[in-house]
Amino acid sequence: MYYAAQGAIRVTPDFAREWLKRRWWAILPRMDIPICPHCGRSSSVRRWGHNRAGTQRYRCLACRRNFTPAPKEQGHGAVVHEQAVRLYLEGMSLRAIGRLLGVVHQSVANWVAAHAATLPADPTDHPPPDREGEGSVEVDELETFIGGKKPADQRHRGGGACYPTDRRAAGDVGR
Repeated sequence: MYYAAQGAIRVTPDFAREWLKRRWWAILPRMDIPICPHCGRSSSVRRWGHNRAGTQRYRCLACRRNFTPAPKEQGHGAVVHEQAVRLYLEGMSLRAIGRLLGVVHQSVANWVAAHAATLPADPTDHPPPDREGEGSVEVDELETFIGGKKPADQRHRGGGACYPTDRRAAGDVGR
């Protein structure tokens, strides 16, 4: 409170404390307003909404340009990429990795493909073992069609020789 006695104003310590609490922004330098990266002024910078990521956007009224001083990083971090590639190498499916990490399975496929592109083209960089039994070899089973599938007219549906392919050979001549 202040007292007006004979035209003089006396300021009490409580009043000064309250006034400073209400007007701190006018006394302290403006630390929260950034400097325009284009023209270098900070006095003409105003808040100008938010960008799509949700960070504060500013506009310089002197040069009439918008800028974001500290934009958020887009995408997932490198840690998530490495974890997805490790899980894929352990044998997990792309969709299961996507569900586990909370990302789209196509992103996981892109990360695995990008990692595969960084691998050397010749996987035989290591010399072969000198003696038998030193190195380990993994063999996987694979079942294939040799020569391809049979044509549709040569395949039988469930019974084998019970269904002849030519009716005339079975005795249906004339019907």
